[in-house]
Amino acid sequence: VFRYWRENPDDPATESIWVEMPQDYAVGFPQGNRQSAGGLDLQYGYDADGNLDASVCTETLVKTADKLRDNPAL
Repeated sequence: VFRYWRENPDDPATESIWVEMPQDYAVGFPQGNRQSAGGLDLQYGYDADGNLDASVCTETLVKTADKLRDNPAL
């Protein structure tokens, strides 16, 4: 997953105000949490009470994967 952060303050020596920041997201239970043959989507955010906030649609990252609980020990 590549996450982009806005430079603050903007560095005029860079090509863009957005900086690419690679980041791992654990998925599933297998060793290394790499059960991730799925996808990513941006969803609505939530307010301070945990209620869905339909006014912000880029606040929550939702990921899907195959065989998330494919582990007989669990």
